[in-house]
Amino acid sequence: MSFEETVYSRTEEGEARARQPRSINSHELRATLLLIDGRLSVRELKRRFGTSLAIDTAISELLRLALIAPVTANANGGVNLDFVKTADGDAAPAGSLIESAMTRAQDAGQASETPVTGDAAPAASAEVTEARPEAGVSETGVPEDETRREPSIADAPAASAERENSPAAAEAPGARRAAVAPPLPPYNGPNLVDRSRGGLIAIRFFLGRLVRGLLPTLAIGGVAVLVVVAFLLPERHRSDIEMQLEAQVGHPVSFGGLRVSHVGGGSLQLSDVRIPALASIQAEQVYLHPDWRASMRAMAWRFTLRLDGLRGAPADLAALMRADLLRGAVTSVDLRNARVAVGGELWGGYSGSVLGGAATPRASLKSADGALVVTLEPTGDALALDAVAVGRPLPVFSNIPLDTYQLIGQIGDTGFEVQQFGAGAMAGKVSARGELNWQAGAVLDAELKLGSVDASVLLKKMGSGMRIAGALSGDFVLRGRAPDPSGVQKAEMLEGAFSVVNGALTGIDLGAALRERGAGKIQGGETRFEALSGTLEADGQGSRVTISALDAGALDGRGRLQVGPLEALSGRMSAAVSAGGRRVRLPVDISGSLAAPIVEVRMPDPAPPAQRAALDAVAENTPEAATETPLEVPVLPGELR
Repeated sequence: MSFEETVYSRTEEGEARARQPRSINSHELRATLLLIDGRLSVRELKRRFGTSLAIDTAISELLRLALIAPVTANANGGVNLDFVKTADGDAAPAGSLIESAMTRAQDAGQASETPVTGDAAPAASAEVTEARPEAGVSETGVPEDETRREPSIADAPAASAERENSPAAAEAPGARRAAVAPPLPPYNGPNLVDRSRGGLIAIRFFLGRLVRGLLPTLAIGGVAVLVVVAFLLPERHRSDIEMQLEAQVGHPVSFGGLRVSHVGGGSLQLSDVRIPALASIQAEQVYLHPDWRASMRAMAWRFTLRLDGLRGAPADLAALMRADLLRGAVTSVDLRNARVAVGGELWGGYSGSVLGGAATPRASLKSADGALVVTLEPTGDALALDAVAVGRPLPVFSNIPLDTYQLIGQIGDTGFEVQQFGAGAMAGKVSARGELNWQAGAVLDAELKLGSVDASVLLKKMGSGMRIAGALSGDFVLRGRAPDPSGVQKAEMLEGAFSVVNGALTGIDLGAALRERGAGKIQGGETRFEALSGTLEADGQGSRVTISALDAGALDGRGRLQVGPLEALSGRMSAAVSAGGRRVRLPVDISGSLAAPIVEVRMPDPAPPAQRAALDAVAENTPEAATETPLEVPVLPGELR
């Protein structure tokens, strides 16, 4: 019997599970177990419920769980529902049976000349019956596999032959008839209970598919409702929000857009927030985010206030900080991209938070990379500033590299007062104090103190062509001017005294000039020294350097140099060299440019005749050892020590 013709019935465990169908998780297994009643074959189950249930998979799983078992003759009172016998492998084919039946009929006809009405006709009918294709399934009639089947006519000749050859048939013909089981009553299809179960399963399946189809529609509708609520509902409470903000800030507050935002997990977003009483104050976005923990503790609404793109003048920002934002329903204030207006510019762009209360309000901000930390406190109409930075340049003279610095001062609407500035830069120390004023353009007046900074790096960063190496120290007064504060990058005026130790004058070789003594102009080389001190005066017309002392071992000098337009160099120095208790001093002219200085020794004019006679008389009275012996100092370039 094939799998589709098999009829299954529930086992004892299956009956118990069928009484409690919810004990089975899978709805397909549950429905299939309820449909199996010992009458419907697999084919009929697939025909009726195959579109909604996976019959094959469900039956295989139920067999594995031992909830159903195939119906056999022993299990069904000795009655086998499959009455069609399958021919054995050694049984004679139907054709040979027909031929033998026809032969016997012909022999009988020749003997009695009576028409043969034996087994030939049934055999022929069996051949026709076996060749006939399977009838189609009727939608209204009783299925073929659910009706009682009679033995096929194709088995009639074989059955007759067996009965004739059987000795039991000759002895007890009535016993054979008594052994045949009575026919089963015909199956008229599913009853009302079966139809109700199938209908409930179909309704459940339909409802499940309907819900699955409606879920996306419901989700889209929910999103649309949220969007409508986010844009329309807050507008109904605009006046209430304005009143709450006015009570919090102490001044009327106006804003443009109002909607619900996803920032911070859900918040109320205000756009273009302004305070008319503080005209320069403006915030691009303000977010009111519920503080759930504080709200649960206080049993009332508490919010965190986030200000994005806050900017304003120092006086207005100080007034806003004194308003004590951290009171009432606001538990914290966060700042993002906060900037301060400085002489028509916006400095800052830092993020942080507002700390303290009404007594000591302050804002702690830091840059995006964390290299600069700024603390602001309101003081009068200004903001007290304390900034600490690592590897960050200043807004003014930003071309000068600073390793670390700390700046303490006050910033107001008209200027920035630097009370204290200290930095580590260029292998030395820099300190300053001064004021940056921007009422009529940006003007910086400062007092600068240098301590052992690298002179070559400083001059290079300031754009000067002067080539001096060594550790530079000094006290200077400088002034810078520009249309806006960030444009102050060069000194308009610089004055002060300086000293350089363990350095060199590159391009000026005083030792070589003294050796040659009037042999011509000398270029290149350098003069190494232990100490160099003097004063510097620089303005828009040029620079003037006065060298008060040059100590280079056996060589020393002093003089004055001037740098004009296009770095033209001019000046005169007096150089002296000492050796063996004797000393020679000669004037040296310096010309050319800072990039290529020219050094030339200027010899004194010859003495007049009267002086010549006096010199000769003196020479006669002078010991011979001190007579006209010239002073020669054997030195090499750069070796005057």
